[in-house]
Amino acid sequence: AGTATITEFTDGSASKELDVTISVTSANSATKRYKVDIEWDLAFAYSFSTWDPSALKYTGTWTDSTGTITVKNSSNDGIEYDVGAFVAESGYNGVELSYNPDNTSNQSSLTGISVESADANVTPTNHTGQIQQSVIAVTASGTPKNEDANQGTNIGTVIVTIRPSTP
Repeated sequence: AGTATITEFTDGSASKELDVTISVTSANSATKRYKVDIEWDLAFAYSFSTWDPSALKYTGTWTDSTGTITVKNSSNDGIEYDVGAFVAESGYNGVELSYNPDNTSNQSSLTGISVESADANVTPTNHTGQIQQSVIAVTASGTPKNEDANQGTNIGTVIVTIRPSTP
């Protein structure tokens, strides 16, 4: 802010140079703002379609045993998330889910999965960030009871917990 007083005109006009200042807040000190989206495809299919004449019962197979959980970070801060163990609804204990975060290991729960901030690649000349994401493969196994095979039945829950990354 400033003021200028013109007291003398030459040629019928006057001019004054004004100082222009700016204060820039570093992106590193900006307020952390979070926007995290969780997407999931956890619809599995099992078919009791093969008659076993020796056992006198139908046997089954998974016709779709794979799913995904995707966590997308649009925040200007990194996040971590946990995926809790599958909790079956009463009567659906024959099905299990395992999580495969790196395509090499199946685990019953996950903790501390990191997702970079969306501004991780922002520079003084490039101010545009990019959504960062983590995709976890989910596999169903076990044998549901035949009566559990109703179309679209909710058989349990998985809890995803999100928090800011720890420094």
